[in-house]
Amino acid sequence: MNNPARTAIVTGAGKRVGAEIAGALAERGGGVVAHVRRPEDAIPAGAAKVVADLADLGCADAIFAAAEGLPPPRLLVNNAARFAHDGFGGFDPDELEADMAVAITAVSIVPWQELATAPAPLRSVIERAAPWFPAIGFTFITIAAVANTAL
Repeated sequence: MNNPARTAIVTGAGKRVGAEIAGALAERGGGVVAHVRRPEDAIPAGAAKVVADLADLGCADAIFAAAEGLPPPRLLVNNAARFAHDGFGGFDPDELEADMAVAITAVSIVPWQELATAPAPLRSVIERAAPWFPAIGFTFITIAAVANTAL
């Protein structure tokens, strides 16, 4: 990260790849919020620990609360995963919903309550995550997306 003026949020930072990423970011400077699911999970030195169940829609509040007093969050490493047994020949919609709760819903840069009432949700996300991004950029992104779809 090499920028002490910003914070990274790393989900699944207590084990394996997430722990390595959180540790490397902490060594380079800046803030690191290290998310774990269980209180007994260790985190890398120099990181702020937050315990939260990413399947809980209110977990974003706890994660952002852990970042208070640190530079603004500007990087999300969505590393958390579920390790439920699965295999070919079976599909369980409940498992898919649980996976999506961890992988997508929980790590919103803007809490879902704010997105639900925002007149322009995408703009809210960009304003929070990248306040330097010019509004005209949305026009170019839209044109590129439409052109790419048409091809």
